[in-house]
Amino acid sequence: MSTTNYQLNHQVSARIWFKFGALSLVIGTILFIMLSFVHPHQADPNNNAAVFAEYAADTDWIATHVEQFFANFLIVGIAAFAIYQSLVEENEITANWARLGMITAIVCLAVFAVDQALDAIALKRAVDAWAAAPADTKAVYFGTAESIRWLEYGLNGMYNVLQGLFVLFLSLGMAFSSAYPKWLGWTGVIAGGISRIIVGIATMSTGFSTLVGLVNWIAFLGGTIWVFAAAYFLWKMPVKHI
Repeated sequence: MSTTNYQLNHQVSARIWFKFGALSLVIGTILFIMLSFVHPHQADPNNNAAVFAEYAADTDWIATHVEQFFANFLIVGIAAFAIYQSLVEENEITANWARLGMITAIVCLAVFAVDQALDAIALKRAVDAWAAAPADTKAVYFGTAESIRWLEYGLNGMYNVLQGLFVLFLSLGMAFSSAYPKWLGWTGVIAGGISRIIVGIATMSTGFSTLVGLVNWIAFLGGTIWVFAAAYFLWKMPVKHI
């Protein structure tokens, strides 16, 4: 294959990845928003008895969490890789931030998979057993379910910290690149990175408290702005700098 043909194929492949990544970022985010309304959320998330009763009554629990993992895979897997591809062959500073971001995204997705397995399967089985248990053994089953819930606090907190870190690293890459506007990079650092790390630390400290819910919504709104802006620039990304 000639050099010209190789370069042409490289450009076509890059353009496809950029557009695929932009679509994955938008679709994954919209799907995650939709699933957040499907997920049971009426009970106080730190009132375990009320939460367990609500979870036990949900017949779509496993399907909802599998779909959440798919939505997150679109964002943390495919879209993050596309952003990484758009940055890694720029200057060395940008490339290094992109590499850190991609490594952290992989770890983040792995932690989220464990978190979803714990939440979707282990916790669901525990709360179902608690709900069906005779009155004299309910306390034992409740204690088991509560232990799993505490593990979820830790895993979900670590997931949020890692999510914040990978967005922060990729956003720093954007801020030092010529492919994205500076404001997008610094918006990602603050709204999608630092704020999400705060959510993770708060979750590990206080569980799914009202404070965490408030900070989470602030982080979510800021992160969503970054997501759609990043998707726009990724979709229009030229390949001449690659």
